[in-house]
Amino acid sequence: IIPKATSISLTRAYEKVKISWKKVSNASGYEIYRRAETDAEYKRIKTVTSGSTLNYTDTNVRHNVKYYYKVRPRSNYGDGFKYGEYSDIVSCTAS
Repeated sequence: IIPKATSISLTRAYEKVKISWKKVSNASGYEIYRRAETDAEYKRIKTVTSGSTLNYTDTNVRHNVKYYYKVRPRSNYGDGFKYGEYSDIVSCTAS
């Protein structure tokens, strides 16, 4: 079963960005992607291997840089994974 997309929100603190998302039924984990305003492509920064974990704090950010995030759920499927759609992209400037 392919999981549905989730929605995400961001909370920023000094040199940290907390990414939170809504639980997706039948998701066994989530992948978090980020790009900075100067990056050309998104890079996966974290794979969460629990379907019940619904946040991650990105501590690898720089002051006054704008970051863009998206999350996609995944579910176990045989010896691999099925991936859901990416969430909407949410951005913030790290403080």
